[in-house]
Amino acid sequence: MQAEAGVEGFDYAAMSDEEAEEARDMMVAEKGFFILPSQLFQNVCKHCEEDENLNMMLAKVFKAIEGSAIMN
Repeated sequence: MQAEAGVEGFDYAAMSDEEAEEARDMMVAEKGFFILPSQLFQNVCKHCEEDENLNMMLAKVFKAIEGSAIMN
């Protein structure tokens, strides 16, 4: 999306979750779901070796993604 808009060097994974939240409604409407930058696989993996509760973290991520697809 950003590349199509002419924004070069855009890196969603490097954004804060707070910044990304501003686009939640638009992304759900356009893509059908929303993933926060912190929930992206590459960001979860950065901390997976020291995360004693990785299974719980992954469950929370999947639940959040699934929940974002539920339109009110």
